Amino acid sequence: MNDRDRLRLATAGAVCGILATGVYLAKTLLPLPDPVNTLCWLSFGPLVVAGVPGLTAYLQREHRRPATEVAKYFGVLAGAFHLAMAVVQSTNLTYMRQAIQSAQTAELKASLRSILDGVFTVQLGLGFCWDAFIALTTLLFGVALLHERVLGRVLGVFGLLVGGLFLSFKLYTFPVPPAEAGLFDLGPAIGVWFLFMCVFVLANRNQIAIA
Repeated sequence: MNDRDRLRLATAGAVCGILATGVYLAKTLLPLPDPVNTLCWLSFGPLVVAGVPGLTAYLQREHRRPATEVAKYFGVLAGAFHLAMAVVQSTNLTYMRQAIQSAQTAELKASLRSILDGVFTVQLGLGFCWDAFIALTTLLFGVALLHERVLGRVLGVFGLLVGGLFLSFKLYTFPVPPAEAGLFDLGPAIGVWFLFMCVFVLANRNQIAIA
């Protein structure tokens, strides 16, 4: 990859990462119509997949480091698992809610709700895979950022902290999510870190020298 392609990839990756944060916040905070809400939910994973290689390209502008290379693959896997989780969740909710609404008796409705609760464990399992891989990506990117200048090092330490705590909480309460086990969910902190990471790459992409 030449430097011009690296610059383009880093720019595109940072933009995709910022867009991923935007659609996540939109789905979480805004009263969106169902089709738009579903589109945001399903687009988040692919945006992560598209963004991670660009962040890696920036961090590898001078040296290829094993931590950065592995982080790229873990990040792509994380985005893929999030898409799988979103598809499973959306499909289950769509079909089961339709079945519950058309059920003729209260007993059948209760039985279908019990089935819906049961199949949600599949979504929880896929969600754990997403959480694990995105935490590992954060940790490895944090290691790579320790080789950057001062602001990059601060961002690296932040990544190591939130990534380590997030993964530790997830493993400690597995298979129950931390928020349901008396702890708290550090997912938003991971999201904030990735937003800062994308802004950092976008602001410093001129560090990629073009011959």
